Amino acid sequence: MEKPADIWTPALIAGAVFGLLSGTPFVGALNCACCSLVVGAGVMATFMVVRASGTPVSWGRGALVGLIAGTFTAIFSTLVSVLFILMQGKGITGHIEEAADQAAQIAPSMQEAARVAVGLGAPFILALMLIVELCLYAPFGALGGVLGRAIFEKRAAPPAPSSPPPPEPPGSPGPMLTP
Repeated sequence: MEKPADIWTPALIAGAVFGLLSGTPFVGALNCACCSLVVGAGVMATFMVVRASGTPVSWGRGALVGLIAGTFTAIFSTLVSVLFILMQGKGITGHIEEAADQAAQIAPSMQEAARVAVGLGAPFILALMLIVELCLYAPFGALGGVLGRAIFEKRAAPPAPSSPPPPEPPGSPGPMLTP
């Protein structure tokens, strides 16, 4: 029996590529369209698994590789977003303070919430950002894995092994013969 293809390497590669894209300003805005970049990570990872596998990839395996790719996408996206924030020179808390000032113009109640977030510190904000992205990206990555399986897996699943009929219970009349 053939060993199934590795799912970790394709998920890591797809997660890194699409995490880089998701964390990049303007390009990351494509995720506003139903997390399209995250779904793309799941599709790409499943494509790589289907190509490497000698046996048909199941729906569950496609969803699993997509889920893992979505998780890696969230991690890489958070890291890239932080790098872009730091490159602006304001730091994470400066970025949040600026967002609070902009929020005050829209809804004054939002300003107080943003001020509380600034008071909690950058590590808390980063952890919260990562948790939110993980909660969103993992399921959309799984969706991408299922879509990738539907698009790229053209091989038929092997038939289920047939089992013999169950034995007759003792004392039963046996099969009925008709004349």
